[in-house]
This record gives sequence, C-alpha cells and structure tokens, in this order.
Amino acid sequence: MAGDWIKWVKGLTRKREVVAMAAALEVSRKEVAATLMEVWEWADDNTSDGHVPGVTKTFLDEVACITGFADAMSTVGWLTITEAGIAFSNFDRNNGKSAKKRALAADRKRKQRETVTPEVSHTSRPKRDKSETREEKRREEKRRGTNDHRCISSTKSKSVATEAQAIEQRAGRWLETPHLVRKIAATIPVREDRDRKLILTMAYLGADGGITEHQLNDALEAVRQTKNENPPAYFYTCLKNSIGKSKLLQMISEVTIPADILAVENLKEFEVPTDAG
Repeated sequence: MAGDWIKWVKGLTRKREVVAMAAALEVSRKEVAATLMEVWEWADDNTSDGHVPGVTKTFLDEVACITGFADAMSTVGWLTITEAGIAFSNFDRNNGKSAKKRALAADRKRKQRETVTPEVSHTSRPKRDKSETREEKRREEKRRGTNDHRCISSTKSKSVATEAQAIEQRAGRWLETPHLVRKIAATIPVREDRDRKLILTMAYLGADGGITEHQLNDALEAVRQTKNENPPAYFYTCLKNSIGKSKLLQMISEVTIPADILAVENLKEFEVPTDAG
C-alpha cells in the first residue's frame, strides 16, 4: 500500500499543455487534469521507465474515456506514439519509485522544519477590551449617525470625480495596447470584423491586467502548436478555458473600442490614432 499513489503536480490545471489539450478536446481544464492523473496512474502500474510496448493510442483513449486524448497528449509533447507502442515523456520526473522516494524525502524534511519552528507567543487581550457595554455601542452608533449627512454631498462629488477619472483611464489604457495588438495579430489573422474586435479587446484586457501576459502567451502558443482551422475562435477558447467563461464574458462586456481604433486596418503594425479615446 505504501506505493499506491502518484504525485499531483501543483498548478497542473493551469499548465500551457493542459490549456491546449482542453481547447483541442473541447472539455474543461479540470477534466483534462483529472484524466491525465488517471492515465498516469495506469502508466505507473504498467511501466517503470515510461515505455509501454504494444499499447496503441486507441487503448489509451479507452483508459481516458475521451476520444483523441492520446493524440492531444502527443501534440503537447507529453506522449510519443509509434508502431511499437507508446512512451510517456519525462516519466521518471514524477512517477516511478525514484520520484516517489524524492517526494517522500522532501515531505519528511518539510515536517522536520515545522517541528523545530519556534512557537509564536500570543498575548491575550485584556478582558476589559472584550466587555463593551450596550450603552457604549449606542453612543458609538449615535456619533456615526451625526456624521452621515456630512458625507452625502462629498460622496456625490467624489462619484463624479471617480467617473471622470475612469473615463480618462480607459482612454489612456489604449495607449498601452499597441505592442499587445501587434503581438496577437502576428498569430491571429483578421478575416472578419469580429476577429479585429477580438484582437483589440484581448489586447485592451491585457493592458488593463484582466488577462495576464502568461495567459495570453499560453493561448497564442496553443494556437501556433495546434494549427487550428479557425485561429481566432481557438484563441478565444484557450483564454476561456484559462480564465473562465463567465469572468471573461464579464470583462469583455466592459470594454468599449473607440471607432477610430476599430478602423485601423493593419493590426500587425498597429498604432493608436492620435485622437483616440
């Protein structure tokens, strides 16, 4: 029973390979990650070095219960398929006896460090700080109430100023997008107006911080590796799987593309028009 386990790699659902597989198979990243664990569990029982002679990709699809799963693993570089059988890439990194020994040794060292960590003393608060009376609460509520009317006018003026600042920030954000627009357009072709809107929107969200540079790079790399027939749609699917459909749709709904920016034809050499915003 001591060896009846395999390692779960931290951040597996967010790895570039998992994102690409999820998009290719049209399933969630979590489903791909869970299925990978089942496949690697099977491999741990059937090979010591990652090579499994005589096994076909069809059989591995049956293990995964997802058609095309073996091909998807092969596309991202996690599986080699030949006429002689299959081979799992870097198998001894996380599987096999040696990998398990390394994991157990690391866990033992971590526990040893925890046992020698000095305890942090906690000073209890005086009992008088815990015994607030009802009368004190009433006096506090009364004091807060007298200040409410003073805050109303200032709150309105602050909201107007905040809205003006938000408009200015949105206009300024477009000035930070050119390198992202050119970067995305180098991989994603513009065949229709919606493709242009997609590139500009994702570049804006990248400049705004809604989409991280890592997520953009992973999605673009997945498009380049997979060579999908519809790169814009595949690019969107990769980001959706990485970020989450509802969150991405919410961010997209908050982006307004100025008409003069939308009119720029060559996104590969994109520059923000001087009167944009």
